[in-house]
Parts: sequence; structure tokens; C-alpha cells
Amino acid sequence: MNKSDFRILLIYPNIPMMLVTPLAIAGFAWILRKEGYTVDFFDTTHYGDGDLSSPQNRVKFLQARNIFSESNLQLLKNTSMETDLAEKIESFRPDLLLYSFTEDSLKRALQLLRISNKYHIPTVVGGVLATAAPEWLMTFPEITMLGVGEGEETVREIACRLCLGEDISDLDNLWIKKPDGAILRNKTRDYVHLDNYSTDFSLFAEERFVRPMGGKIHRALPIETYRGCPNRCTYCNSPMHNSIAKAEKRVYLRRRTAEGIRKEIRHLVDTYKINLLYIVDDDFLARPRKEIDSFIDVYREFSIPFWFNTRPEHCTEEIIEKLKEVGLFRASFGIESGNEDFRTKKLGRNISNADIVKSFARIDKSGIGYSVNCIIGFPYETREMVFDTIRLMKQVKGYDAITVSIFTPYRGTVLRDKAIQEKWLDPQALTVHTTSKSMLNMPQFSASQIDGMMRTFPLYVEFDESEWPMIEKAEFSTPEGNEILTKYSNLYRERRWGE
Repeated sequence: MNKSDFRILLIYPNIPMMLVTPLAIAGFAWILRKEGYTVDFFDTTHYGDGDLSSPQNRVKFLQARNIFSESNLQLLKNTSMETDLAEKIESFRPDLLLYSFTEDSLKRALQLLRISNKYHIPTVVGGVLATAAPEWLMTFPEITMLGVGEGEETVREIACRLCLGEDISDLDNLWIKKPDGAILRNKTRDYVHLDNYSTDFSLFAEERFVRPMGGKIHRALPIETYRGCPNRCTYCNSPMHNSIAKAEKRVYLRRRTAEGIRKEIRHLVDTYKINLLYIVDDDFLARPRKEIDSFIDVYREFSIPFWFNTRPEHCTEEIIEKLKEVGLFRASFGIESGNEDFRTKKLGRNISNADIVKSFARIDKSGIGYSVNCIIGFPYETREMVFDTIRLMKQVKGYDAITVSIFTPYRGTVLRDKAIQEKWLDPQALTVHTTSKSMLNMPQFSASQIDGMMRTFPLYVEFDESEWPMIEKAEFSTPEGNEILTKYSNLYRERRWGE
């Protein structure tokens, strides 16, 4: 079969309105189109599920301004996701289906797989979850082929062999479930060099380029300047990749060269006319100083603002001023917990509260917009520890948003295993997104208490402690609690954002 006659459908079972455009899908599209295959895309981002979407929850919980009316962010399809997928398959007639999804969207992926499996098309499932829990994923009857590890060269070789009518049973990174239930586990392949790969976002609908940030609507796309993370946070699944690589006597952490970064940014700016670059590295400034300086030199040729996520302690006055000079628009900084002992011993974050406050003083002085990330509901955490975080946040000046997430026990994280050991979590439970509700059943800090703190966290930070007894009533979804929540939420929006 000619390559142009071989059709590949990329399927992204995203949870509703999760707005970051997936790099994996864009990367696969670039690889497969460059090879000459015909590629199409099915995206579930704009299909609702009856609950509030993550952006809507962020607004509801005072973590973002309500600017939905200024864009089509809230537009949801009024058709059936399953029916639309069936129609896409029947009209496009693909020879290969490639699924990529996160753990949060597994339930949605299984819904789609039950539809697409009826067409008996070779189907490979991949994503971080496939690397974190391949054995568990292969217990689902809907899944028969799994891409474990990095997918760039795996999808290229799968397409090539199937197009030629060749066997794929010995392909590196591929797990195959045989008809008798036995699983063929092929070895993993070498990690890729990031400079050798680019992205193709042309398959995405126009609304997928829309990104709210800092109270404004932007045309934004993501870039990966490095893959992996040097940190060892117990609530994150990024360290899992380092552990796997170490066991195989390899190194997972890799960074694009300065020229590789320049080339990819130029591609995004010229091809898609973006006005905001969204750097999705786990911790952008966790790199050698010479590489930060090289990035600054490279970025001087571009005139669009950029965002990144990092730790506050990485920000010296000199670095942040230089980054601001070349376009740093906003940043997000994680502190997670305000209890020093807990943060060090349970979360793997070794920094004092005093140093955190000093770091934010430097960041505030720079004048950039920024948000602060906190997490509540960790295993072993108590309600009193959450108030340690609230009191620390009261010492931080200059931020314009607090992002509060409920701890989500993703597979591959240390704290998930701890929660299971303590019998606070059902090992078979499917995760829900960090703005939803707590999944843990802890005696010292109940799920309902955690959910109540999620409702009120920014209010406790914003208002004086003399108001806290009244705010505590707003933790409960009762007529009185909801009335108090509405009152204080309106005051918060007026004080913080002038709404």
C-alpha cells in the first residue's frame, strides 16, 4: 500500500475543556504526515459530561477570572461523542487508530474504545499512564495493544510495518494481548533526541488555540524545552520516569539545544501566528545557568510573551529581570504545602518558609504577573496543616491568583502507594481531576473536609482571621453555607480583580 493511502486516526479522549493542546498528538501528527501518511484527528475536549469543566471549576473556586464571555471557551458540542466517533471512523476509514490520553480521561477513553473496537482496526493506546501502569491497563478488555514509554519512534514503526503488511509483534515499546489473554511484552527502545522532532497543530480546531491567562484571552501553543524533571516530589509522577531509566541504566532527563528551541519557536510563531508561548516543562528554571542565558539570547528575536512553571527558589533578581526583558509575561510557582516539616519529609521539598517568602519578595519586585500553586488533601495531611499553607500564603505578596488542587493519587507517584498502604485509597479506583473531589478516605482529614477547604481556601487567605469563623460555615454546602460563600466570593472578586 502507498503511504498516502494508509490512513491513521489520532484519538484524544480529553476531559471536558482541559485547554492545554496536547504535544503528543501534535508530535505524532508531525511524524506521520512527514512520512507521507494520511492523518486525521478526533478530539473530545468540547464534549461535556454533565459536570462543570476544569476551567469552570477554577472560576467557581476563585482561582481564575470569569472571562468565558469573551471567547468560545465554554462552547460544548450538542452531539453524542460516541456517535461522532463512529461517524468519523466510517467516513475516514482508518487503517490504524492511535489513542493518547492521561489517567484522568481513562474512563472517557474506554467509552470510545468500546465504539472503535467494533470496527476491528489495529488500535494502540499510549500516554503517561501506559508507562506508569501497563500491567493494570492490560487488564481492561477494551485494550489489546499498548505503547509503553516514548511514542515517537513507536508510532512511526507501527505505521510503516502495517502499511507494508508486516508483523508488529516484536516491535520495541509495544505490548500485545494475545487472543488467549497472554501478554507479549517487548523491550523498550532508546530515548529520542528532542531536537529531531517538531509539532503539527493544523489538525486542531481553531478554538483549541484559545488560552485564558492573566485575565485575558490569548492565541497560545505549548512547547517542550526539556523532557523529565530533576526534582523528586512524591505527589508527582515525573520522578517515575527517572526511576525506570535508572533501573535500565539510562538517563531520562533531556533538554533541547538552544538552536533546537529557536527552531521550534520560529515554527510555532510563523505557522500558527500565536501571541503567547506556553512552556510546559515541569520546572523551567531547573537547569544550568548557562542554558537559561542561552534561552534568553535565543528569545531576543521573538516578540511574543511567554509563560512557564517553576519553583520560587530558582528565581534570582537577575534571572527574572533578564527573562522579563525578553518577554516573560507570567509564571506559576508551586509551594504545595505551608507546613515545613510535612513539606520536607512527606513531599520531598526541602526549603524553609522563610526562604519561600524571600523568593516571592524578589518575584513581586520584578512586576511580572504570577500565580501560586497549592495542593490540599495529601496523605497524612491534617486540616491544621492546610491552615499552615493558608498562613504562608498570607505572607506572599504580588500574586493575582491562587491555584488550589486536591491531591490526585496518580499511578506512578510515591504518595499513591502510601495511600494504598494505609488503606485510604481503593487500588482500583479511577482518578478524577484535581479540581473535582478528594479520593482519599483518611480518618484525620475526611474527603468532605478537604472538599470544604477547596471551596474556601482563597477566602481564608484573603480575609482577616477575625472573619474565619464565618468563612468556616461556607465550607459546608448548606443554604447558610452557600449564602456566606456567595457573599465572600463576591467580595473577593471585587477586591482582587475589580469584578
